[in-house]
Amino acid sequence: MLETRDKIFFIFPPPDRKERLGHGYLSAYVSWKNYFGVGALDALGDEANRLAVKRTLIITDAGVYQAGLADQVKEQLSGVRLSVDVCAEAEPEPTFTRLNTLAEKFRSSKYDLMIGVGGGSSLDTAKALSIL
Repeated sequence: MLETRDKIFFIFPPPDRKERLGHGYLSAYVSWKNYFGVGALDALGDEANRLAVKRTLIITDAGVYQAGLADQVKEQLSGVRLSVDVCAEAEPEPTFTRLNTLAEKFRSSKYDLMIGVGGGSSLDTAKALSIL
């Protein structure tokens, strides 16, 4: 039987170059790492240290948040002395309007690491916010 810590997915978009193109399109080169399965949570602190990040945003949905999975990730990161905030506002099939609203909300915090915890909606939201 799998434990909750065996089902957590992570995305690590390190800061990369971004450039605005005509007509409001955004082109960005971003690399992601996905961690999942047994031991994924244990690797989180080492990976965050390797990336030399200071401020982290965990992105998840309300159900994953209520299940306490985001708190497990936050505890792991707090152990390596990172500033960690949680956004439990990921929604299925996020619209551009919704993503832009979230990006505007978090832009001033200047996160250098975003972690998606949960399923596709959380991961899609984390990837989008990392480049917006």
